[in-house]
Amino acid sequence: MQRTSDRTFNLAVVLGGKARNPELTRACAALLSGFADRAGVLLLGQMLAAVIAMKICWKAAAPIELIGFGVALLTCLTLLNRMKSAIEQGLTRLSFAQTQWRVTLICLASGVTWSSALLMLASPHDLAGRYLSYTLLTALISVSAMSLSPLPLAAIAQIAALGVGGALLGWEIGSIDLALIMAIFSTGMAISAYFSGRRMLRRCYGERRLAEQNEVVRLLLKEFESNGGDLLWEVNAQRQLENVSPRFAAFFGRTPEEIEGQTLFAVLRRAGISNNGAMTVGESLREQVSFRNLLVSIRVENGERWCQLSASPRYNDEQTFIGFRGVLSDVTKEQLSAHKISHMARYDALTGLPNRAHIHESLQETVLACQRDRQIAAFMLIDLDRFKLVNDSLGHPVGDKLLEQVAARLNEVLGPHDLPGRLGGDEFAVLLRDVPDIASVNELADRIIATLSHPYQVDEHTLFIGASVGSAICPKDGHIADKLVRNADLALYKAKEDGRGIHRRYEPALYARAEERRNIEIALRDALERGELSLEYQPIVASKDKRIIACEALLRWRHPTLGLVPPDVFIPVAEDARLISRIGEWVMRTACMEAVNWPQQVHVAVNLSVEQFLDPHLFETIISALSHSGLDPSRLELEITESVFIKERCDVLATLDKLINIGIRVALDDFGTSYSSLGFLGRTKFSTIKIDRRYVRDAGRQTRESQAVIRAVVAMAESLGMNITAEGAESDEELACIRELGCDQAQGYLFSRPLTAQAMRQLLREPWSEILWSAA
Repeated sequence: MQRTSDRTFNLAVVLGGKARNPELTRACAALLSGFADRAGVLLLGQMLAAVIAMKICWKAAAPIELIGFGVALLTCLTLLNRMKSAIEQGLTRLSFAQTQWRVTLICLASGVTWSSALLMLASPHDLAGRYLSYTLLTALISVSAMSLSPLPLAAIAQIAALGVGGALLGWEIGSIDLALIMAIFSTGMAISAYFSGRRMLRRCYGERRLAEQNEVVRLLLKEFESNGGDLLWEVNAQRQLENVSPRFAAFFGRTPEEIEGQTLFAVLRRAGISNNGAMTVGESLREQVSFRNLLVSIRVENGERWCQLSASPRYNDEQTFIGFRGVLSDVTKEQLSAHKISHMARYDALTGLPNRAHIHESLQETVLACQRDRQIAAFMLIDLDRFKLVNDSLGHPVGDKLLEQVAARLNEVLGPHDLPGRLGGDEFAVLLRDVPDIASVNELADRIIATLSHPYQVDEHTLFIGASVGSAICPKDGHIADKLVRNADLALYKAKEDGRGIHRRYEPALYARAEERRNIEIALRDALERGELSLEYQPIVASKDKRIIACEALLRWRHPTLGLVPPDVFIPVAEDARLISRIGEWVMRTACMEAVNWPQQVHVAVNLSVEQFLDPHLFETIISALSHSGLDPSRLELEITESVFIKERCDVLATLDKLINIGIRVALDDFGTSYSSLGFLGRTKFSTIKIDRRYVRDAGRQTRESQAVIRAVVAMAESLGMNITAEGAESDEELACIRELGCDQAQGYLFSRPLTAQAMRQLLREPWSEILWSAA
């Protein structure tokens, strides 16, 4: 209670409970019983004091005066005793305020009687009697302060009357000090009685409110027990259940009579509480400390149930521990939902396999076990080959069913201690917790690849996919979970790079290579701004007369510390890092600006990577380069590889058609490598087919297979109106062979190495005879 409450209590004490607070008025009324308990001490004290006073005044006072004093005092004490009896028997119909005012008047009269009698009746010449009277008044003041403190107004009235008498008596004795001491003493006792009464009022008020609150709580708990979802329970100091409700007993499949008097611990034990839960409940009850939301599982007739226990110790008025009162909440539904959510957070919804978080957590535990038990473990990453083609062509429902079958096959091929998981998309993982030797890892990886490569029957489709596997061994390849994942990923990247459908284990060289690629990527990001990139140009000549008909723009990168970085090193890095579009735009603009300086009959060839076709602004970029340079579209030839068509993207063909429609040429580069097929020639209107250097070299060595391939391609190209360029011509024998096979264009070191822009301009300004002479 703060400042406002203090003013309310002060008002209640002074006015006798006439405050506007009903609860405070009732608390004031409760003080009457305190007054009745102490009034006996006041009556007895005054009666003993009357005997002493009679002895003091017996010789000096007249009999009539002594009788008058006795009658007056007896009247006051009789009235006070009647008030006491009425309060004890509950017969008074007066309010607290009225009772306090009556008692105040009686006490005031009593105080005046005492002061008057001792001042007037004692002999003025009996100094000892005067001092004894002074002491007697002091004792009466003390008894009044103690006995009348429940009624501060009455105490103050009597103490004031006695104090005034004592001060006058000290003055008559001739001692100003005694008069002053009496004044100070009586004032102090009055103040003490006032604050003592206010403290008692506070306590009565608090007890009254607490009792009302307890009653409200009891009614609410009764209502809660009847209609709520939670169950109330009580145990005594011996931890035995008491006041057992039917619903609480029914939760355990019993009647109240069956468990009344049993310990809560025993009831929970019979219900099959877990050992940890039983230990926690038992310790809390023994140590008499509160506990909240203690989750325990028990077994009842309907199966496993989950409940939460909360309780607080109970104490009586003497602060003696008398037991516990608590709540039991049935949280089975919530717990099952939480388990379901936890399962969803740790397992893949489609395949039912552990997800990335679960796999990583298990991998961390396995790594610790390897360090502790000196055992070997392995971590595998599995990537499905050609899965995206299935997803894109047949749809995600078919792809999802395929993934479910892949998960089922993984479970079949693995041992009981191995943990498969799906990390996302078509990427899976396998954790081998206890590996006897590294050879067994290789055997399992090969078995996984073979199992996952068998045909799948999904709906009405027979599907063929494969799998690539990368693995890392713990602790050989890393003693930290993240490091093992990284190394297995590097091994998987190597497996896909080496042709897919194979298994590769991690080797330190893979990390060194990855670091090299990372350093190249970091340096490459700012290479364009630093002016480290440049273009060189290699002539493409007519195979018959060696006329220069085109120049291929070749990207070069010279780094201050790395030196001249080969294109086959940094171009794949640029593609993986999504830098190729920005670099490709610069190449396109630079090549077009340079080709404007060449003779009109010479066109420029620019390579486009697969990743550049993922840029939705590719068409606008090429148009912008032509517009800014003023180069005629017919003098630009775009070289693409067959891998563009492996993506099976309709927008690739649409973009190519738009470029061809405005007059730009399109050449199929590196024909014969990787996925080469004559079927690619019908995908779009190519202007040129560039036969890979491998076929040119083998044809020059009179290899029949290569000559047959070139002859077939030339025949198809002629029927489709396409030119044929033989790449990598380096000897007169190769030139003679490709002429004989019908290739009308050639490119290679036999004619010229790649030249700087300035050198190419100089070469193109020379007369054709000088070109022929230099080429020869």
